[in-house]
Amino acid sequence: MTKRFDNFRITDTPTSVGLIFYKSLKDWLDTLRSLVLWGAVAWLAYFCLRSGLKDMKWLYLLLGAVFAFGTILLGRGALARLFKPMGQILTIDKLTGILSIRRTIFRTLTYDINEIIGLLVTGAPTKRFGKDGGGTAAHCTIQLRMKGGEVIHLLDVNTNMVVDLDSRAVESEVYIRAKKITMELNRILKVKYTWEGFKC
Repeated sequence: MTKRFDNFRITDTPTSVGLIFYKSLKDWLDTLRSLVLWGAVAWLAYFCLRSGLKDMKWLYLLLGAVFAFGTILLGRGALARLFKPMGQILTIDKLTGILSIRRTIFRTLTYDINEIIGLLVTGAPTKRFGKDGGGTAAHCTIQLRMKGGEVIHLLDVNTNMVVDLDSRAVESEVYIRAKKITMELNRILKVKYTWEGFKC
């Protein structure tokens, strides 16, 4: 049985459950924007450092160092977006009782299902910039609560809306999709779930 929630899909077989994630158009556009910004700041760092070393101007060297630091920070975020795992990002093996989370394309974490006591869904409110708004960052985070008190990040559910015309619509879209995914995972894990953050 397969259930689809926009760019997420849950497949349920007699032996395992898989949560499959595909990047939406917005995910790809955000990745492209991050890479372009990273490239622009890297070029500014190179230009300032080259000019500063050539003419020994301390202002250019200082600006180059600031831009170089920005290049490192922006590069880390851009590469994380670019190499964000797609495909099966979560697997529940019903036979062994093991839950596997594909954290990165190189790293997978495993947990015993019996150690999971709950699911926690937190919604970040829309962040508006400027007097009349103009930017949003609505997303939900789904986490696992473990018996030892540890909280483990499971996944983020972001908006698929390329153009944001209404912040409440963005929040509603993100929250509804996160709720459907959580309810489906909860049906399999049979644990207590908690909602925090915005509700639409």
